[in-house]
Amino acid sequence: MNESGMTDDLVEWLVAQVKLTQELETALNLERSALLNRNPENLQSISLDKTALLQALAAAANDMPERLGVDLEPASVERWLEHDASPAQRSAWSRLSSGLERCRTANESNGILLAARFSQVESSLRYLRDAVGGVVYGAKGTHTRPAGGQSIARA
Repeated sequence: MNESGMTDDLVEWLVAQVKLTQELETALNLERSALLNRNPENLQSISLDKTALLQALAAAANDMPERLGVDLEPASVERWLEHDASPAQRSAWSRLSSGLERCRTANESNGILLAARFSQVESSLRYLRDAVGGVVYGAKGTHTRPAGGQSIARA
């Protein structure tokens, strides 16, 4: 294969990774929406999609050194971009890098949102437990009375 064919193959491969990254970004946006709208039913399917996309991107990352002809150390990639990459390859690499950064930021943001929600639930349960002196809700979400307490109907 001539150099132009290898260049075109690499650009096509990079663009395929950009598409995976765009799909991951969409999944992360759906995840955020489900978290904000308190819609946990959708989180399982979104998580499965997200996992499949992450696995595909991880497999691509394993192939990348061979495809680029360099290891993935930042200095090596920078040299490749400056000296060996075609303009189309640089453009595709730039789109891939920026897409991955957006995904990283979105995932971090979703994690922060989830941690805040978890903390709110923990705090609410702690305050309720303290107010009634014991367990407020059982494992099935039903109200349990602390020993010696009265039900609201009897009070």
